[in-house]
Amino acid sequence: MARIEGPDGRVVEVDAKGRLSTVSATQTLAQQLAFAGNAFALNFTQTPAGADDLFLYIKNMGLRDLGVGLFSFSATIATRITVEPVTGTPAFVTNGGAGTEEPTVNLNLGSTNIVNADFISDTDITGISSLGVMGFEDIIPANGRHELQINPGFVIPQGKAVALRSSVSSVITCLVTIGIIVDES
Repeated sequence: MARIEGPDGRVVEVDAKGRLSTVSATQTLAQQLAFAGNAFALNFTQTPAGADDLFLYIKNMGLRDLGVGLFSFSATIATRITVEPVTGTPAFVTNGGAGTEEPTVNLNLGSTNIVNADFISDTDITGISSLGVMGFEDIIPANGRHELQINPGFVIPQGKAVALRSSVSSVITCLVTIGIIVDES
């Protein structure tokens, strides 16, 4: 087998038919984002005040798109949770009208990257209009873990927002995975 050495000292082998001998590994986009420090988890508990109330508002305040691929829910009462793109200026009830800014955790514990977005939960978010439903999950029976994976995921561009709605008042625990999409083309 012939060998080719590059200017950086790296060597590649060439077989008798002139093909390079290579080794490769594949990883999911989620793994790639996590390894790069661009994947985050948002975990919170909120109790919507009544039926069909919005309880989480996510707005991308950064320069890069955000990708959301997985929601994991549990609820004390059977409910339907919908993910909806929204427009308008949200109004919050709790914390003097500020809602609760929910913290995110970087899935690469060695990274100092942060996600530039608003993640605000509240008992009844108003002032915004739904543009439709991107996905939903029926939490039946209650007190179980349910996942909503929107394939192939969805993107929240700069300045855009989504909200979560519950069909009934229930204590809802939610885990959301979010990635910063880095265009390397």
